[in-house]
Amino acid sequence: MTKSDKLKRVLLQGLSLALPAFAACSSPGAAGAGGMSSGSGLGSTASSGPTATSSIAGHGASSASSASSASSASSASSGAGGGGPCTACPVVVAKLPAGSKPYGIVVDATHVYWTHAGTGEIMQASKDGTAQVQLAAGEDTPRGLQVAGGFVYWSSYSLTGVIRRAPIGGGTVVDLVPAPAAVELAVGVSAIWWTRNPDDVQSIPITGVSDGGAAGVVTGNPLSSGITSDAAHIYWVNQQDGYVKKGDFDLGNGTQLANGDVPWGVTVDATSIYWTEQGSTPSGGKVRKATKADGSGAVVIAAHQMTPQGIAVDATSVYWANKGDGTIDKAPLAGGAVTVLATGQQSPVKVAVDDTHVYWASGDTLMKVAR
Repeated sequence: MTKSDKLKRVLLQGLSLALPAFAACSSPGAAGAGGMSSGSGLGSTASSGPTATSSIAGHGASSASSASSASSASSASSGAGGGGPCTACPVVVAKLPAGSKPYGIVVDATHVYWTHAGTGEIMQASKDGTAQVQLAAGEDTPRGLQVAGGFVYWSSYSLTGVIRRAPIGGGTVVDLVPAPAAVELAVGVSAIWWTRNPDDVQSIPITGVSDGGAAGVVTGNPLSSGITSDAAHIYWVNQQDGYVKKGDFDLGNGTQLANGDVPWGVTVDATSIYWTEQGSTPSGGKVRKATKADGSGAVVIAAHQMTPQGIAVDATSVYWANKGDGTIDKAPLAGGAVTVLATGQQSPVKVAVDDTHVYWASGDTLMKVAR
């Protein structure tokens, strides 16, 4: 099978959609298609142990059917969520057009940004959902999203994908480089890096390659997925071989930091790297961390998770989205009791965190909850 054939097969797998039952908190959610599933592969399974769970988001059904209400109650009694009124209940930031399928989500000091993977727009709004601005339209499955230096950058998970950018607030959309099947991207001061199916990590100068230059590339990273950067390195994960890796900005000196069970999302802070593992069994997901210098001191922050994907950190906690059971969760950076911030969400994939809230997409709705 040629690399082109492999790419087409991976794209078809990656564009498949999941549509689980949806139940909302006391703030209404929305029906609609769920998030985009990513390709999967098998890595070695890390050791795990029981994880204590607490909940601050009790959920009753709103417009859901009695069956959904019973399902939500069952989920609450089993530990996925609590009963009774919310201590910090998720609220709707914005209800979006049916079929928009928001995917990538980023926040800065004043705005929230997201992609419509279903209908092809790049969006910006105030954090309360008002003052929405369409930064771009007609995009082909926009997925990766980052905000840096006054610009919004995005990539498209399609055979005709392009990495583009537009000014915050709206303006001219600029093509930076053709990037078919781009999965996720990271933006630094002077460069952009992205993962590309079936097995590449690529880079360009932040100004693009409009002069006809080529993107840098390192191969041999099967089903590369989440990617991030700090001041000195890039970090990414490979779903198929399970590697959690770091490399120099020029894509040289790749180092394996850890090996996991279908790793998906990755982020870093000053000293550590954090990642989610979807797991090769339905409840085999994990959230893990290690020292980002050399991968030492690896610990399991949370075990027995249901398809954890997007991940974010602040000064005290790590946050993630469990696509499999529709929860948004957090735990201390060092590990400990898991707090369920929201249940009954529809295929949550990405999370973003600011000083006060956690943001994610549930179906065709943007949501947030006090962190």
